[in-house]
Amino acid sequence: MDKQYILYPTDFSESSTHALQQALDLAKMSHQKLRLLHVISRPYGDDITTAPHHEDNFGIVVANAKEQQAHLAAYATERIRALLADLPPDQEVEIQIDKGNATSQILAEAAREDVAMVVIGCHHHAPFTHWLHPNVAAQVVNKAHCPVLVVR
Repeated sequence: MDKQYILYPTDFSESSTHALQQALDLAKMSHQKLRLLHVISRPYGDDITTAPHHEDNFGIVVANAKEQQAHLAAYATERIRALLADLPPDQEVEIQIDKGNATSQILAEAAREDVAMVVIGCHHHAPFTHWLHPNVAAQVVNKAHCPVLVVR
């Protein structure tokens, strides 16, 4: 299968937004489509003991996990609509919203045969904060089997 997509994972942060322009430019230059991926974390309160990467939510439980999941999905949809409104009208974009661990979902998507490259934003964190919040971009760079462009 031909490589058709530039994968652009976003968490809607400022650094992620900077990466969008690079992803758009690469997609246009290479005549490829853009696949926008947002990963919604498992809500606190889900069965955190048996799920992979259950440590991501630090064992915190909320009163209503389903309500939180619905809120996160609505927020993601709203933010994606805002991103799409700013894109050129001729840009082909595929939208994908997954649930789970961000790194795992991005790597799974990057492993698809039709993904040519990942363009991801990188947060500026102090070294200590990496213990609490692992750097997703660094993990994708180290584990992806396709080219990865990290934008600061």
